[in-house]
Amino acid sequence: MKEEIFKIVKYTVLLCILIYSLIILSIFILPLVKFYPLSVNDNDMSPSYSVGSLVLLNEIDVTKIYPDDVIAFTTSDKKYSYDISRIVNKNIVKRIFEIRGDNINVDSAKEITYVSILGKVVYDIPYLGYINNFISETKGKIISSTIILGLLVIPYLIKFLLDD
Repeated sequence: MKEEIFKIVKYTVLLCILIYSLIILSIFILPLVKFYPLSVNDNDMSPSYSVGSLVLLNEIDVTKIYPDDVIAFTTSDKKYSYDISRIVNKNIVKRIFEIRGDNINVDSAKEITYVSILGKVVYDIPYLGYINNFISETKGKIISSTIILGLLVIPYLIKFLLDD
């Protein structure tokens, strides 16, 4: 009976570690295949992309970006160094895009230059942006590592307690 409990706990913990590791690795491996993860940190693109979603960007030639595409671009007027918006208009002569968030009811669009484009949003994963933000911080890296190490110890701790 004790061995069966140990096996169940051991495999459950291993499954948790595998899932957790896949999430962490996907955040670090995606850039190697030209997909860049960014977290949605405001409601500008709601309901298309909710706060806490993880969007995947694909680096793309700006000449292949058209109105209605959703892009990420660098910015210095917010807490974060990037923003996500929808292309409203493209001016090839001035080399600018007019952009607006889906949740912005104002009739005027903001202008950004071609050079500020980080990439085109190609996919989003709800809620994974919270994990991305957490793991990106030093405190998050320490806590994540501690959780994984703790999960590795649990089966052996339970076995030790059951053997007594």
